[in-house]
Amino acid sequence: MGTCPQDNSLTRKPSLITEDHFRAFGAIVHQFARFEVLIGIIINRALGGRQFGVTAIAISGLSYSQKSDALKTLLKIVSFPQTQNEIIIDYVISFNCHSALRNDIAHRIWNIGTRPGSIKAIEASSRGGKIKIRGTQPDELRLYDR
Repeated sequence: MGTCPQDNSLTRKPSLITEDHFRAFGAIVHQFARFEVLIGIIINRALGGRQFGVTAIAISGLSYSQKSDALKTLLKIVSFPQTQNEIIIDYVISFNCHSALRNDIAHRIWNIGTRPGSIKAIEASSRGGKIKIRGTQPDELRLYDR
């Protein structure tokens, strides 16, 4: 087996992504991690609030979206005060509005944006035979005009 490189080859960044971009990316990903733990804590409480470690292990294989969905479902059947349930669900829905940005940070490459100092995610996908390309200019799509 190989060993991990001791240089900074994984942390070297392209010049178009600045330290400010990386700081913002890190803050967003960290907030999602914190919120995901909070979802786990509320799921634990909804299940009786015994040992959080057991709940953490039980939900560890779930994606963020699955944990969020599980929480929303549990809140429909547990005996928290209804106003508490509504507040939690509203907060989860509001937070989930930013999921696309978090996913772009985690799974996309970035290119220069249209405004000075800005960047944008690049995505190409195909589902059901339909091509979706995002983050490029129309003149950059010549390859796909076939």
